[in-house]
Amino acid sequence: MLSPEPIFRVHCEVADILDLGAAPFGHRRVVNLLGGTVAGAKLNGRILPGGSDWQILSSDGAADIHARYTVESDAGALIQVDSKGLRHGPPEVLARLARGESVDPSL
Repeated sequence: MLSPEPIFRVHCEVADILDLGAAPFGHRRVVNLLGGTVAGAKLNGRILPGGSDWQILSSDGAADIHARYTVESDAGALIQVDSKGLRHGPPEVLARLARGESVDPSL
């Protein structure tokens, strides 16, 4: 049975967005990851500086995201994370995110 609770939460400090401009499949940008923490029932540690989140934004505001970074667990293990996803939502919420505004995750 799946638990409704996450096995860990990631909190990451990010650099300013590096805007690479328009491309045939969308608008490209990169967000470098400066560090952070991982905390939860299954994993605790820190995010090492040097990772990045590569993004392609479509015309409707959806974002194809691909983040790669390293977590150092409290036990000293190095864990390579390769995370891919698609961020989408109502147009007004995506517009607020594009402006850098804080948005309640439930939206």
